[in-house]
Amino acid sequence: MISQRLKYIFLLTILLTFVHGGEEILTGFYQKDSFILFFAKYFSTIPQTFFFTFHFMWWLVLLVAMIFFVGG
Repeated sequence: MISQRLKYIFLLTILLTFVHGGEEILTGFYQKDSFILFFAKYFSTIPQTFFFTFHFMWWLVLLVAMIFFVGG
């Protein structure tokens, strides 16, 4: 069984991940990050599209994990 304290820590880390992602969007991080630039070129897309697609999928996984984690 997962303790209530561990659930709160997990929820806090997810919240911080979302805040950090918002900060990356506001500062235009996708224009400077070598990881994003490399894979955007690899998949023949613009960096902004790759960044938002990658982060949307990651945030969706975190939300599903949060639902399973808190509900379980």
